[in-house]
Formats: sequence, C-alpha cells, structure tokens
Amino acid sequence: MSPGNGSAIHPQPRRGGSKWLTGPLAWVEAALAILKDALALDGAGAKTAAGYGRMDVSPLTSSSSPTAWQSRLAAITMSNAAQDVPRLLSDLKGEARRLAAQALVKSLGRPLRDAKRKDKPWVQDLLKAAE
Repeated sequence: MSPGNGSAIHPQPRRGGSKWLTGPLAWVEAALAILKDALALDGAGAKTAAGYGRMDVSPLTSSSSPTAWQSRLAAITMSNAAQDVPRLLSDLKGEARRLAAQALVKSLGRPLRDAKRKDKPWVQDLLKAAE
C-alpha cells in the first residue's frame, strides 16, 4: 500500500455466516473501534513511518454502488442469465436492485418475453424487481 492511496478495510461477515468478531455486542463494538483507530493512526506493517500501512476503515458499500453491479451486469447474456440474474438480484437491495433489474430487462430485451422463457421463475423475479 502506498501513502494516501485510499486503501480501505471493510469489516464484514465472511461467506458462510461466521463473523470475524464475535462476543457480547459492547465488546465487539469496542474491539472494532480500537482496531479502526489503530489502523488509521498507527497502521500495520514495517513501513508505517513512511506512510505505508495506514488504512481507512469504512463500511462496505460496494454492493449498492452502481459500478459494482454494472460490471457484473455487463457479463450477463441470455446463455448465462438463468444462473447469474438470480445471484445478482440476491446480492442487491432497494434502489440498486431495481436499477440493475431495469438495466437487465433493457439489455436482454425481447427474448425475456418469448414463450419459452417468460414463465421461468428467474424471468418473473427479474421483471418484478424492475417495477
């Protein structure tokens, strides 16, 4: 990491449900606050005196940021949509989910409404999410 490169650590649960910090809520909050301060003020590693290793610890918001889902959206075609659309929609919430669904409906277009696809559960979920 170089000084001032905007690197960030995003504490979040691991896949599978287990959390990095567990225990009584007050202790977890205190431990996380201490860790955030230590990483921001003192950093970690051998070159902290030169400015390396200091980190901004901020909440993870990439799942709702448009750029995070737009790159995934660009890779979705009719050949992989049955697998990838449900995954994308389950990862997004609220306005980001609606916008992604609308963009998918637009990009996948008319084939979504043909007789062999329109009754598929993933197509119905996508159309409902786009409303």
